Amino acid sequence: MDCYAILEVSNPSAKPILLDEDNWRTWFVRGEGGELVDGLRVEVLDDVEYVVSVPVYANVSHEIKCDVAEKVSSSSKGWCYSSISNMSNLSSKVLVWSGVYDSFDAERNTFSYKVREEVGSRLESRVKKDYVDFVPSGFRVGVGEVYRIRISGKKKPKLGVNNVDWRIKFLDYEPGWAWWNSSFEYRRNLSCENMDDRVPLVVNGSGGFSINGHNQVIWSFCSGSGSAVYFNDETDYIVVNDTHRLPMEVEKGMIKTE
Repeated sequence: MDCYAILEVSNPSAKPILLDEDNWRTWFVRGEGGELVDGLRVEVLDDVEYVVSVPVYANVSHEIKCDVAEKVSSSSKGWCYSSISNMSNLSSKVLVWSGVYDSFDAERNTFSYKVREEVGSRLESRVKKDYVDFVPSGFRVGVGEVYRIRISGKKKPKLGVNNVDWRIKFLDYEPGWAWWNSSFEYRRNLSCENMDDRVPLVVNGSGGFSINGHNQVIWSFCSGSGSAVYFNDETDYIVVNDTHRLPMEVEKGMIKTE
């Protein structure tokens, strides 16, 4: 079974920092190591250049010969008809083209005109956000920049259907193991360093926090260092600690989680 975690990390210091083995490390499955995981991979969301083929257009000249031609010289507007005779030898005309013409050959009863058409293609470089292999040694962490780190792997059968968690050491940030439910993609830790357990608080301060641009004001409390909000989007989130779900009350938001 494939599983992954996406972690948002940043540099809180006043100068850029280079990562090395002393300030970067990852763990998996509550310290049991990689023996329960195949294909462990660490990636970072970055700008990725890619090449696409895009069409090239040009004005292409065409001619059309008419049985009957009508035109307005002042506006270069023309109409081209073909003549059709029925079984009674009665003739009628059918419109086969109309538009703005470049020139008209009266002897040949022919309109010349241009149409913008696809005439080929060219290669064009573009940039998109995508996950690429993360090489922490020498990675430059900019001041105030937020990075998304994705850690993924395939759980071995003996791990079963247990929910799992990743642990990360990033600069001076080293959270403890946290309860993880695989039905939620994202986690936002509660800042509980200077808070007593079970004291009512608004997650991220009085203004709350934003998910996908939607403000959420959630009341809950800290219960250990692993207290966090787990969420998929602005309608689906819960508050938990290392072992269980915590009570919460949504003052403002779009919650639908049971």
